This record gives sequence, C-alpha cells and structure tokens, in this order.
Amino acid sequence: MTAVQPIHDPATTIAGKPVPPPARARLQEARALLTRHGIVAGPVVGLDAEVVRARLRERIRTRWPEGTAACAFWLDDDEAACFDRSGRLRQPLTIYVDGPATAAAVTEASRRAGLAAMPGQSPDSVLLTAGHEGAAA
Repeated sequence: MTAVQPIHDPATTIAGKPVPPPARARLQEARALLTRHGIVAGPVVGLDAEVVRARLRERIRTRWPEGTAACAFWLDDDEAACFDRSGRLRQPLTIYVDGPATAAAVTEASRRAGLAAMPGQSPDSVLLTAGHEGAAA
C-alpha cells in the first residue's frame, strides 16, 4: 500500500494536543485505501451479511469479470447503531469481507487510518474499534 497522510487538521487541539478526526472520517479514509487497491468497500443495505456478500460479489464479477471480486462491507443499520452524531464509534463495527486476504487488507487500511481492527466472530469479518479516538476524548 502507498503511504497516505491521515485525515487530520493539526489546528484542532485540546490542551495543545492534536485531536484525531472522528472514527467515521477515519473509516472513510480506510475505505479509500481499500478502493485504491481494487477492493470494493462501503456500507450496504441488508439484514443478512451472507446474502449481501453473495449478491455484492456477483455484481462485482459482472462489472469486472477479470477482477478478484474482493469486497469489504458493513451493514448500514450497524453503522447507524455504532456511530454517534459526531462520528465517534461507540461500539465495534463489524466489517464483512470475502476472505482472509481481504481481512488482512481491511486490518492494515484501518490501522493506517487510525482505527483498531481485530478478527470478528467469523473468519469472514473484522471488528473495528476507534483506536486512539477514546484517548483524545
């Protein structure tokens, strides 16, 4: 992955210390990193991650038949429940992936964006937490 400057306004400080951007902004930074590497990433409408994953991969294969159909997504209802109005991540957000390679890419992109990532409840998911956000609040 190429080096990307984190989204950060150094003028935003509390007691002289920089305040990291809200987790929602950092999630979008991670999404952009994934997209640059050919992984379709973003929120989706749906209730069943397995059904959503199958449909999403089919659409990707149709649009880019020579691609890997790599995808990482989160359910929009989960996003609404996990973030507060200011964009802070209040509980872990499950990111569903298509396999171990994409899970590793999500973990790395999240780390670069300032989010913490850990294995999810299934091998095809990653849990995102706010990383250093809580320390600045």
